[in-house]
Amino acid sequence: MLAIKPGDGEASNYLGYMWADQGMKLDSARSLVESALAHDSANGAYLDSYAWVFYKLGMIDSAQVYMQKALQQINNDAVVYSHYGDILLKKGRERDALDAYKKSFGIDAQSEEGENVKEKIKMLEEKLGNKK
Repeated sequence: MLAIKPGDGEASNYLGYMWADQGMKLDSARSLVESALAHDSANGAYLDSYAWVFYKLGMIDSAQVYMQKALQQINNDAVVYSHYGDILLKKGRERDALDAYKKSFGIDAQSEEGENVKEKIKMLEEKLGNKK
């Protein structure tokens, strides 16, 4: 698609996110998502992708900033809340991460993402239960 229509926001975001999610070509992924955001800076999916690129780059504070912007645009997406939980967990905010994971699971418990989040919830509940 990008060969046919260079700079297409949706295609740029999709490819950038796929690369980021796989942890590959992160600089290129960042450029692609930035291109998508240049077309629509308030698109929650693009903001989520951008945050995920930063997360994969280890730039957790930047990831959190963009994920919070994504949540302002779309607050009913299980993947966005799962990503937010991962970011919070990386920052050591385990209880907040657990809340984000529970929100994700409440939105879509039946998907593959729901199964992944269920495991994260179980792990955190066990860990936090031991801290009481």
